Amino acid sequence: MNRKHLFAILVILTIAASATFAAVATPAATVNLTKTTIISTAQLDSAVKSYESQGVTNVSALQVLQSMIGQELILQGAARDGVTLTEDQKDSLLASQKASLEQQIGQTMTDEQFQQVLSEQLGMTVSEYRDSIAQQYVIQSYVASKKQNMFSAEALTPTDKEINTFYRKNASQFVNPEAVKISVILMNKTDDAQKNAEILAKLQGVLAQVKNGSITFEKAVSLYSEDTASKSKGGEVGWLTIDNTEYQNLFGEAFFNEAFDLDDGEITPEVIDSNIGYVILKVLQHTSFKVLSLTDPLSPTESATVTDYIVYLLQQQKASEVFNQASALVIDELTKEARINILYKEAN
Repeated sequence: MNRKHLFAILVILTIAASATFAAVATPAATVNLTKTTIISTAQLDSAVKSYESQGVTNVSALQVLQSMIGQELILQGAARDGVTLTEDQKDSLLASQKASLEQQIGQTMTDEQFQQVLSEQLGMTVSEYRDSIAQQYVIQSYVASKKQNMFSAEALTPTDKEINTFYRKNASQFVNPEAVKISVILMNKTDDAQKNAEILAKLQGVLAQVKNGSITFEKAVSLYSEDTASKSKGGEVGWLTIDNTEYQNLFGEAFFNEAFDLDDGEITPEVIDSNIGYVILKVLQHTSFKVLSLTDPLSPTESATVTDYIVYLLQQQKASEVFNQASALVIDELTKEARINILYKEAN
């Protein structure tokens, strides 16, 4: 997706503006639709640096300034026409963004951790980020309200031809590596060699019972496994892919190699001395490397298909393109109503 369009520009600018808005410096431009706003050279310099930090280097300072003027026009137009957010709505938007980030990283964050992420990634405080995303939301809402006809389902829905073309161009990316779905019976090791020998002997006895059928694997999990996370699920840990070096380092090479040597329903012939403890391993499902078709799920753990994923990507791309076009039209209309004075001069 092309991130150098106006939408990305506005996102970058809101970040830059929020951090420097209070600066008093030489004016680069003034904008007046409903009130006079000064865009300072300090704000412009900050915005240009934001571009550069995003890897965008082929945009001049005057082009950035024009985008900042466009953003200010939209914000003033939105305020004039009643497209605003209450403080409670801003708080809800911030909470939603935090929850989305937590979902991506797979864990909850304290307020202090959230602040640290914002500081490290964006150089912003929570308050500045809250204002920034609120501005972005208002900009998007206002443009969409002014140009509703441009955001029709038909305009945003990719055609079958577009889906197929995208798939053909990116087919090498749609693959599933060899994978196993596993269950474990785990007993923890200690720092005492004698105790470890006793633990190993006990688990070897459990394995013998499972093999001769006097106890099921699942029953053995409930009686003997010390892995609390998987114990309530019959020992099920989930899926491992053969290219996952992180899990290979976590579990150990012996564990990993044994898992991928087993077929569906098979149990390890011996207790494994792994990095996480002594383990009896059962493979619930073993899948081979596969080039995915359009109708295949993206992974064994997902219901979304390759087509679903491509449709989502293309919809996002189309939405960005339509937003860019709609924004340009709204800015043109507002420019005709406003008084704009550009004072900044680029050095020759």
